[in-house]
Amino acid sequence: MAETAHINECLVCSAPNTSLHFGIDACRACTAFFKRATVLGRRYPCRKGQRKCEVTRESTIACRGCRYDRCVAVGMKYDGPMRAYNGPADKFEVECITNEPSTSAVSMLDQIRSAYELVSISRKAVAVYKQKELTLLRKCNRAQRVPHISQEVYTGMTEEMHTENVKNLSQEMWTFFQDAFPSLSELSINEQAELFRCYLPNFCLIDTYFRTWKIWRAFDNYVMVTASMCIELKSPYSWMSVDDDVKNRREMVELGELHVRDQVSRLAPLFEKADVTDCELHALLALALCEPDMKTDASDTLLSLLDSIRSQTLREVHRYYKVEMMMADFSARLGNIMTICHAVRECNSHFQEYLRTYATLFDAHSADKMMEKLFL
Repeated sequence: MAETAHINECLVCSAPNTSLHFGIDACRACTAFFKRATVLGRRYPCRKGQRKCEVTRESTIACRGCRYDRCVAVGMKYDGPMRAYNGPADKFEVECITNEPSTSAVSMLDQIRSAYELVSISRKAVAVYKQKELTLLRKCNRAQRVPHISQEVYTGMTEEMHTENVKNLSQEMWTFFQDAFPSLSELSINEQAELFRCYLPNFCLIDTYFRTWKIWRAFDNYVMVTASMCIELKSPYSWMSVDDDVKNRREMVELGELHVRDQVSRLAPLFEKADVTDCELHALLALALCEPDMKTDASDTLLSLLDSIRSQTLREVHRYYKVEMMMADFSARLGNIMTICHAVRECNSHFQEYLRTYATLFDAHSADKMMEKLFL
């Protein structure tokens, strides 16, 4: 008879954990973080400057400096292969960005912009998908049009729409993933698929909150979920395609409401403060790829590729701030972008916990089962 796994807490972040990593009780996310920092020779500053930040999954803002210190303090050690690192060890990453032009012939941010426009924004691409979506919404008794000065936007989503949206999402995002980061084709298909699984919810969160801010300029009432559909924060029963006679309907809605409100409280203030430009959006979409919480150890090739993507992205953002925005001191803006990245990763972890709880407690719809396969 198989033994039930004993659940301990990660000694670094206190998340539930069932196995040893690097000789201690530590979750995959913290061990992957420590390994990457060690292999790349990274030394992170404390975000508050006091080296006393709380290190938990529930922290609103993740401090990588204190997280690394905590890993060392609890006895985490990595004795595996190391890659050479020639950069300074004790300076903040922003200081390591050089003014030298990128050695790549293709701009990383231009590459991402082209892929993003092709999938999500270009009028030709969106017109077909959005028109199909609008046709369904106009015929749906459940959908209600929301007043907006220039956009045709609806609340209410049927299971048919939810299923169609998840199908489109997986197909479109895989295309984006391949077009935006062609260097990842060097990886095995299994490693690409695992990286894509980690990246997809990060992309969705950034895209959702960026689109919401651009359309509504606030997060008081609505959050966009597709090109034409949004959820009304004050009406949680309209968020989910749950019939009145479904068992545990109230509990399902309350669980979803708790998750969404927590997510909005974490991300909305950051997007409002940053007022992200299109170029910063493309940088966010690149940086969100670079520290995946993978179920398996990342290969040296993957670590090298991600490090290259991250370095090139930061170089190009640096030039964007200095040349196009003509900013002498861009540390605050870049800091806003990095903070959003950390918060998105934390929200991704919470989303996966929510999805596991939802799938365990309730009979999932077909679209929800598809989401389980995509995100878990």
